[in-house]
Amino acid sequence: MAGSDESWNRLLETARLELVPLQPHHADELVAVLDDVRLYHFTGGEAVGLEELRQRYERWSRRVSPDGTERWLNWVILRLEDARALGTVQATVATDDGRLIADVAWIVGVAHQGQGYASESAEALLTWLFECGVQEIVAHIHPAHAASGRVASKIGMEPTEQWLLGERRWKRPRRSLPQGPARGE
Repeated sequence: MAGSDESWNRLLETARLELVPLQPHHADELVAVLDDVRLYHFTGGEAVGLEELRQRYERWSRRVSPDGTERWLNWVILRLEDARALGTVQATVATDDGRLIADVAWIVGVAHQGQGYASESAEALLTWLFECGVQEIVAHIHPAHAASGRVASKIGMEPTEQWLLGERRWKRPRRSLPQGPARGE
């Protein structure tokens, strides 16, 4: 997969947020942020304890799947004003028919929802992925998960007719950038 590990592992910033590459020590703060059953109503799974979350983040911090076919990119969302962890954003990048495709997801703690943090961090992630050469970005969202659907719409994703395990596939292709006039015009 193109790009050095360092090119796929960088800090991203927005007006209110800093997206920091996820490391095992981030589990210390995120365990409380992610410890709410409401976060897993549509996505399945459940909150895990500190040690299990650290181990998960240790695997993810390697940034490449064991078979080398995927980049695992994960960031903790930190609010700039107080450096508080709000949740995470992630992208799994793989090559499909010669094209880079990223499957993205976001999760923001219940106490921090409804303030635009998910949309702001997801938009920063998508912008950066396109700058890195990704041609298409997808997300899989449960049809009843209205909040995630709103986030996806705000960041320019559109629902498709494709489904995976009861979740609708949303996508946002790379849009061509407008080209300026040719030299000399």
